[in-house]
Amino acid sequence: MAACMQSNSPDASLISSLQQRILQLESALIQTQPSISSHPYYQQLFNNMLHEVHVWDLVFDNKQNIITWRLKDANKLALKAWNKNLEDIIGKTTDDIFQSNATEKFMPIVQKIFAENQPYTWEAYFERTDQYLQMTSIPCDGYFISTGIDISPQKRIEVDLRETVLKLTEAISSGNVGLWDWDIVNDKVFFSAEWKRQLGYADSEIANDFIEWQQRVHPDDVEKTMDYINATLNSDASIYETEFRMRHKDGSYRWILAHATITRDNQNKPLQMVGSHLDITERKRLEDTVLQQQKMQALGTLAGGIAHDFNNLLTPMMGFTQLAKMSISDELVLTGYLNKIEDSAKRAKKLVQKILLMSRKSIQNIETVYLDKMITEVVDLLKVSLSKNITISTRFCNNPLPIAADPSQIYQVILNLCTNAIQAMQKGGELLIQLSLLTKHHDSSDKPWVCLSIKDTGTGMNEATQKRIFEPFFTTKTQGEERGTGLGLSIVSAVIKQHQGEIMVESEVDVGTEFTLYFPAMTEQAVAQKTELSVIKKTSNKTVLLIDNEPSLCEISETVLKQLGYQVFTFLDGHLAIDYFIKHRQEIDIIVTDYSMPAITGPEVIAKIREFDTQIPIILLTGFSNLATEENRVLWGCNSILSKPYNIEKFSQIIDQSIKK
Repeated sequence: MAACMQSNSPDASLISSLQQRILQLESALIQTQPSISSHPYYQQLFNNMLHEVHVWDLVFDNKQNIITWRLKDANKLALKAWNKNLEDIIGKTTDDIFQSNATEKFMPIVQKIFAENQPYTWEAYFERTDQYLQMTSIPCDGYFISTGIDISPQKRIEVDLRETVLKLTEAISSGNVGLWDWDIVNDKVFFSAEWKRQLGYADSEIANDFIEWQQRVHPDDVEKTMDYINATLNSDASIYETEFRMRHKDGSYRWILAHATITRDNQNKPLQMVGSHLDITERKRLEDTVLQQQKMQALGTLAGGIAHDFNNLLTPMMGFTQLAKMSISDELVLTGYLNKIEDSAKRAKKLVQKILLMSRKSIQNIETVYLDKMITEVVDLLKVSLSKNITISTRFCNNPLPIAADPSQIYQVILNLCTNAIQAMQKGGELLIQLSLLTKHHDSSDKPWVCLSIKDTGTGMNEATQKRIFEPFFTTKTQGEERGTGLGLSIVSAVIKQHQGEIMVESEVDVGTEFTLYFPAMTEQAVAQKTELSVIKKTSNKTVLLIDNEPSLCEISETVLKQLGYQVFTFLDGHLAIDYFIKHRQEIDIIVTDYSMPAITGPEVIAKIREFDTQIPIILLTGFSNLATEENRVLWGCNSILSKPYNIEKFSQIIDQSIKK
């Protein structure tokens, strides 16, 4: 049996009062009659009560202590609940009737009613009959009367409701859902404990007052949020949903998704809003990340298209310049002019390569790079023009491992970060460059990492600036000669990612900034050897099939090839070139085709050619520098991929090597 519990509800008190009055009447009748059931009025009342009634005689020991009680009488409802006949159980103890330790369990109640000499109302679960009963026991002279009302349906509803509330509370807590209730008519607000915990407060730290919400909404969001609330209330809407920022106890702002249901009267006047707050800060950060990635992808696509067209323009510029230099004497003044044209074109080519770095997923020239030596070179370069109030110091670990990298790109990364650090220390300071080796980074692998730290004591950055420094075209240099393009740090980030590395930044205003770069270390050292290209003059009568839809590009390529001694057949249409090759394939020694053509692409030309000849050498030219990879060469079935604008010497060497194979 469940533990007894006194009921304090108004309904229970009323029922208890009625029970006691009836039992007092029953007791008075019993005391004035020789038999419990002899009076017909009493008998009718007793047997037809709508709740259980039973009378018990006390059994005492020789010291007049109550030891048990025997059944004296029971009404029909009690006997039905017990599934007993009165003649079978009258005079038996409670333990005999129910075959349990009822005496032991209910002895405290019996003792209580006789000690206090007044009725006592209590609740209990009776397992044998599967009932929750509200009992009232009344002490009499040597016996007591108990009556019970079956409250099982109410108790089960209560238990179910309690479990539902517990589950709902757990769900709200687990889901971090803060609840609120706004009584619009009386202008009273209630905030749940979880609502307050979302903002870092205990339940007692925030009052249930509308001003508590209003004061914590971000200043930029207050007016538009209030306007939206008022517009919703003045409309026919029954649902309200919006997003805004609220200040956390730690001073940060959290994004909140507010949802509410509006209750209205018959005249559509709003009476109440009941809603929830959900912290969606992490979701917002993920959305910002996705948007940034999409922006970078779009920028990469745009950069690739611009670079392709620009490279096509540079190709004839550089090619004809080199041809002009080959055709005149070095003593002529004209040679100097041509050198300047060529230098400008090369600088333009490097600018295109920088733009493409933001979208390129691979690196072109991998070599073994020792960062300590490269850092020393950069420091020596910087010290030449360094202000006297700035000092540069380096700390290198013993025997630092090299990394596999494009040396020119890594050199630019180090120079860029050091230059930025120096510019941030206009009033002087210290630049510290450290190089260390980590046996384990944040990932679970044990591979070694080379860690490069560049730390300054300059002006530093606030949190908002730190979040944007790697965005393309974002710059804090907006004045004078130092005005920036905003490509520096975005290119730094792109280069490091291409090298499977990471970059992290820590900064504090008026304290300084530290960039930390992580690169996978090389465990096997292999120094790439780079051979100088030399102009190869062709004297043999080899034939080239040249395909490019741009007349100017065809002209420069044809001129270069003829200058090198080749016989050239030029086509602006890929389909016509394929038809010519099929008819004259024995006359063709090598095919040079452009990648991007409107009627048929370079890879498609190669695929058609390979259906008829799998051995003929094919070179693919492309203005999309990021396509010049070994994977694409194998995929498309060509011998080599050459990026535009190309160097005549390299073009000559690739053709020669392809024919010899």
